[in-house]
Amino acid sequence: MRWNTSLFTTEYTDQQQSVFLGGVTFAVINAAEATISGIESEAQFQATDSLNVWANLAHLNFEYDNYPTGPCTQPQIQTWPGPGACTQDLTGRVGPNAPDWNGAIGFNFDRPLTNGMRLIASGVLSYVDEYFTEADLDSNVLQSSYSKIDLQMGISSADEKWYVGILGKNLTDEITTYHRNDVPLNTGTYYALTEPPRTLYLMARYSH
Repeated sequence: MRWNTSLFTTEYTDQQQSVFLGGVTFAVINAAEATISGIESEAQFQATDSLNVWANLAHLNFEYDNYPTGPCTQPQIQTWPGPGACTQDLTGRVGPNAPDWNGAIGFNFDRPLTNGMRLIASGVLSYVDEYFTEADLDSNVLQSSYSKIDLQMGISSADEKWYVGILGKNLTDEITTYHRNDVPLNTGTYYALTEPPRTLYLMARYSH
């Protein structure tokens, strides 16, 4: 069995962020002071000659230590009395794209068959905690926590000259996004870029 764990912490001063200010205006602003700390751990275990099991887990804490002039959400911009650009105090809040927890557990299986071929399989169950996808921390750009399952199975020749198999990704068919933001010139609406839904692949490989 192999097990590795690491701790980390980073302090930022005047961290730069690209933010949407409403209309068609984007700007790069300084996020004052922030601290990012966490722990990462991973383990592998050779259960049998054919089966290897692994897992990893990470905890992340991204917090603004001092950010009194954070970017506003669109609802806040609409009601901002002025003067000047709308701001909100994000001191003590979390940063974007920083789930508290994420991890995965999986296996790799490789076993010779009696007819000179090999049975190969692998699988992964992954989990990602909720996180904001944009710096204004608008609740409309919050990606909810989710789990996904990927599985692969196939057979190959003993010398690995050929392989045929099937791969399934996101078998739980989770609808997730990797980016969300406000729609320029259309106040109160949002767009999202989604990750692939449940997808199946047939695979074949031959080398000589």
